[in-house]
Amino acid sequence: VKDLGPAFSHMERTANPDVTFNFAYPAPPTIEEVCAAFCAAGGFPMPRVTIPSSMLMGAGRALKAVGLESFDPERIQKLMHSTNVRGDGLQAAGYEWDHSLESGIRDWHESAPAGEFD
Repeated sequence: VKDLGPAFSHMERTANPDVTFNFAYPAPPTIEEVCAAFCAAGGFPMPRVTIPSSMLMGAGRALKAVGLESFDPERIQKLMHSTNVRGDGLQAAGYEWDHSLESGIRDWHESAPAGEFD
C-alpha cells in the first residue's frame, strides 16, 4: 500500500492526464507466490497440502450454512481465479516499485497497529 501514493504522484507528474492505470506489480503473482509471501512475512511454514476445489467449495457451503460468512463459497471461488491485473502502464511510465509483494506484506504486518493475518 505504501507504493500507492508514490505511484499516483509519479503518474500525475509523468503521464497523460487522461490515462487510466492499474496499481499492480508488473507481473501478477500466482496464488503460490501470494501464499509464500504471507508465510515469509508472518513466519509461517509454507502449506504442503493442496485441497481440491470441490472439497473447499463443499466446506464453504457447509460453513456458510451454519453462519460463518467468512467462508462464503463466492469468496473461496474468487481466491481460486486470478484477476490477472498487470502494472504495465506504471512500468511504461517509468515507475519503480519500492516494495515487492513480500516486503509490502511484511511492512503492513509490522506497522502500528499491526496488520493481522494469523
